[in-house]
Amino acid sequence: MKRFVFLALLALFGAAAYGAYVWLTPAPAFHGTLLETPRPLGEVTLAAGNERVTLAQWQGRLVVVFFGFTRCPDICPLTMARLAHSYRQLGEPAEVQVVMITVDPARDTPEVMQHYAAQFHPDFVGLSGTAEDIAHAARAFFVGFRELAGGQFTHTDAIFLLDRQTQMRLVYRQDNVLRLEEDLQTILAQRLW
Repeated sequence: MKRFVFLALLALFGAAAYGAYVWLTPAPAFHGTLLETPRPLGEVTLAAGNERVTLAQWQGRLVVVFFGFTRCPDICPLTMARLAHSYRQLGEPAEVQVVMITVDPARDTPEVMQHYAAQFHPDFVGLSGTAEDIAHAARAFFVGFRELAGGQFTHTDAIFLLDRQTQMRLVYRQDNVLRLEEDLQTILAQRLW
């Protein structure tokens, strides 16, 4: 009986110590804006090549999403180059998928988008679709865009990080996109979300 009481007390002490450790260990501080209530985005449906895909296709991975267009002269290629650099610095993890979604579906066909994204890294995916598909995806991500004279676009240039359940968790502005790499290191190392 004494042995049972001793083992029960030992188990109780161990559980209390673990609980204190978890409770006292601070949550990681992220450089992006952490959403208190993750937004599910798995049902967003677009075109990759000649097939329809949903973002849920990458469930189980961390998905980095950027909206842009292939004829962009500055922000879009710079952002994609930064994402490619970070992806390489992380060791090209299979747990991370970078996706670019066009805001110009009239010119950026699924094939054009895939070719453009792959120029930055062969693992990157470019998505397009109908004008309705793009409008739906933009609304789901709270992305605004508008065509300007000369076929240029103004658009929200945020970068979104989706967790392994394809829920939006973090949002990055252009001035802190370089810190995404640090956050991904933390998330991958701690197996968060």
